[in-house]
Amino acid sequence: PLMAETISVIDNNVDLEWIGNDVDNDIINYDIYFGTTEEPNLIEVEYIESSLSNVPVESNTIYYWKIKTKDSKGNTSYS
Repeated sequence: PLMAETISVIDNNVDLEWIGNDVDNDIINYDIYFGTTEEPNLIEVEYIESSLSNVPVESNTIYYWKIKTKDSKGNTSYS
């Protein structure tokens, strides 16, 4: 989902998808944060893929998510 996007929920799950960018193309993994607060909980650590399927949600609820990108030099960034 995009920022401030309202989506329809099917089977009480959503799929998260993102595009990681790095100047020297050396991304090694992602930390995934997701939850109902503006500072969402960490739900996956050192995740290698750029999408996560079947994240459980409830209808009529606002969710927040962010991704922490890590590269091979130890640099990190959030989106």
